[in-house]
Amino acid sequence: MEFLDCIRWLPSASNKQSWRISYNPDENKFKIFDYYNLANGISTFDIGIMISGFYFYSKGQCQIDMTPSEETFHTGGKYVCSITMPKSLFE
Repeated sequence: MEFLDCIRWLPSASNKQSWRISYNPDENKFKIFDYYNLANGISTFDIGIMISGFYFYSKGQCQIDMTPSEETFHTGGKYVCSITMPKSLFE
């Protein structure tokens, strides 16, 4: 997935990838988790940069769902949002 390389190379205020991503291929849905549990403003800022990367790569065609969830990432991290990408990006 070319756009994941784009996301991976985005700038970071903390020089860390303060987020984790899980992917559901049946729905083209990515779940975003805050690896550092929003412990500081930098983590929040970095996650915003990453979410904007999805938005700009999809040319505004992604759907961002901010519905709260208690879900956690298997290695730690609180759920932030889900992003559904257009199927055309996977063809």
